[in-house]
Amino acid sequence: MPLARSISHVIIIPIMPARKKSSIKKVSPARKSARKISNPTERAVTQSSSTTSQMVTMKTYLKNPRLWVGVGVIVVAILLFMYKGLFVAAIVNGQPISRLAVVSALEKQGGKQALDNLVVESLVTQEAQKRNITVSQSDINDQLNKIEAQLKTQGMTLDDALAAQGLSKSDLMDQLKIQEMLTKMVGGQVSVSDADVQSYINNNQDSLPKNLSDADLKAQVKSQLEQQQLQTKTQALISQLQKNAKISYFVSY
Repeated sequence: MPLARSISHVIIIPIMPARKKSSIKKVSPARKSARKISNPTERAVTQSSSTTSQMVTMKTYLKNPRLWVGVGVIVVAILLFMYKGLFVAAIVNGQPISRLAVVSALEKQGGKQALDNLVVESLVTQEAQKRNITVSQSDINDQLNKIEAQLKTQGMTLDDALAAQGLSKSDLMDQLKIQEMLTKMVGGQVSVSDADVQSYINNNQDSLPKNLSDADLKAQVKSQLEQQQLQTKTQALISQLQKNAKISYFVSY
């Protein structure tokens, strides 16, 4: 039968069961990257790289000249405020009087004398160093005690005497140090005999104190004559030092 023949020649193709979709999900690159970074070692490397990048940025920022100019301005402003007394002596109704103006006025009044004194102090100090002469604090204190004792007999204190002369105790100690150096350099040349003392007493009866014993009077006269000799020797030494020194003056008064 035609129908049967046609059926017998039909090729039967087996039907394969449908494939199930894979349960494996694709992982996005971002998630892969996140998974990789979750590794402790790689995380440390990433953090180190980030820190290095921040350090490079900071170094670049610190190299910026504008930053240091700003810092410099702030520092200078702070220093000027803290040490304004070094530059400004007073402010009168908003107008400043500089320390330089004060120094200039003082130089006009006594600049030459002040400079001469400083030159002498320098010469004496240099000469003392050459002779290995030193002055201890004990030496200075001894002189201070003598001065205070003398002032006490006159009804004055050391502070009152210093205030009257516009000096501080530190100024006096500096002067005593120079004087002590000179004394040690020329003191050995001072000599006052009993004959010198008696001769002075005989020639100055009217000017000598009357309320002293003979021994006290002679001791006082001897001390006075020694001081006169010491002063004479000291002035001679200073003159010699000035003559032999090479001094260059750059200002004149």
